[in-house]
Amino acid sequence: MSYDSPQGPAPQPQQPLTPPQMPPQSYAPPQSYAPPESYGPPQPYAPYAGIPAAPPPPLKLNRGLSTAALILSCIYVVMCAVEIFALNSRSSLVNRIMSDPGSVTLDQVNSSSDRISAISVIASLFFLGAFIALAAWRRSLRTSLAPTGQYATVLKQSGYPIFRIAWLGSILLSVFLRSSQRDFATPQDIIDHDHKYMVYYAIRAGVGCLLVYLTLLLKRKSEQVLTLARTGYSPEAVTFFGS
Repeated sequence: MSYDSPQGPAPQPQQPLTPPQMPPQSYAPPQSYAPPESYGPPQPYAPYAGIPAAPPPPLKLNRGLSTAALILSCIYVVMCAVEIFALNSRSSLVNRIMSDPGSVTLDQVNSSSDRISAISVIASLFFLGAFIALAAWRRSLRTSLAPTGQYATVLKQSGYPIFRIAWLGSILLSVFLRSSQRDFATPQDIIDHDHKYMVYYAIRAGVGCLLVYLTLLLKRKSEQVLTLARTGYSPEAVTFFGS
């Protein structure tokens, strides 16, 4: 028989608690990350709409062509002045022949005529070189001033139309003088010829001075327009400040 105490049955010892058993799982090493195939190869950078991918080329002038045009124009003016002195020298020789035929030899007159012809050719070459340099510079200015839209305005403000009229006038005068030239029958014909060509070369020297002035003014106006354009002014502001 079992003995029970008056307080009740004897307490039973409790079993220790154990954590629930988890089902065994197999270990798998971590997989390396692979981007989705929909990404595709890297695409080049696409700029925002309205913003160029690269900055525009800087605005600059071709200073070599402007310097060449200026130097050739100055030399042309000097050559025209030398031509005037050479014509005056031959005219003086012919006057001496008329007053005292024995004081001047034929070789002196021929040498003076050859010198006049050589100077005339050299002056024409320098004028042609100045005109070619000016034409090449105008082409360069057209490219440089294209973003500003001020090419025609710069030419007009520099007086280029006036120079064109003067240059065409000098060409027409040259054609007229050469068409009216005739053989020298008397010493007075030589003197009259030299006097007319002295006036003609004086006009050409004036055209050369106008070309020098045009080159300087065109250079200053174009530099002014490009300076305003580099600072970010609008074309309307460039026109206002450049006028």
